[in-house]
Amino acid sequence: WRLSLIKMAAALQVTQAIQTLEKSNATERFITAAKTVLKYVNNVLDHPQESKYRCIRLTNMAFQERVYQIIGGEELMICLGFHKEAGELLLSDNVDLQPLRVAHRVLNERVLHAQKQKSAAEEAPRRSEMMSQLTRLRQNMLTYEVPALKMKALRCIPVATLRQRADAREDAATKSKSDRILLELLAWFKKEFFTWVDAVPCAQCGGKTQAVGGAAPSDEDRRYGAGLYSVHDVVNQHHFIRFDRSSRDPSMFDVWTAQPIPALQRPWQTAGNAPRSLWRVG
Repeated sequence: WRLSLIKMAAALQVTQAIQTLEKSNATERFITAAKTVLKYVNNVLDHPQESKYRCIRLTNMAFQERVYQIIGGEELMICLGFHKEAGELLLSDNVDLQPLRVAHRVLNERVLHAQKQKSAAEEAPRRSEMMSQLTRLRQNMLTYEVPALKMKALRCIPVATLRQRADAREDAATKSKSDRILLELLAWFKKEFFTWVDAVPCAQCGGKTQAVGGAAPSDEDRRYGAGLYSVHDVVNQHHFIRFDRSSRDPSMFDVWTAQPIPALQRPWQTAGNAPRSLWRVG
């Protein structure tokens, strides 16, 4: 029973030394130290008869930096049974290997725990940022919850046609009906509801345009979320067409027409830049 008590005391000392190593050093440094010690411990346990695995040169700078010179590092090696001799740490052949087995178990447990804590700490800012973004997106979506606007949107959508297209899809066996309708709605929105162009055409003359800047929207446009007019230059023409970025204007569901802007509403000209067309589309 005395031998059992001695082994229990040695195991307790190893556990306490590992706890000191973990609490006295930064997480990353502890993980590095623990993994380094584990390599020496595993080598001895895997090759108990090989004397080369029982010797650690103190001139080994990697060992010095990762283990021996940090708080609790030297104490842990002593608890494992190593002793200093002639510039080396030696583990005698007759030393009980039970402390090393305890260290193997406890170090692996604490490394796993420390890695989880490290990952959680790194994940926290990203999770917070993601939640903030989701909150902003949710608030933005709530701005579209206007009954009159929703009814006008529904009147524009060919629901019956989209249902027929959804039923005729080849992926009917792998996708739910609601998913298929949503995919058809997306396709209709991108390919039929809007006409996508590389450059905004002039509604008055059909001429080509080139984006050259921006201007502030009117108070009326700001009601619907428009934050900027895009200024477009129509080659060899001298009329101005409004083009704003509103996404909540009810008129976006109608066929939009170009609206000439009076000269007094052309603030960009004072900057020495005189584009000849300003567009507004839905």
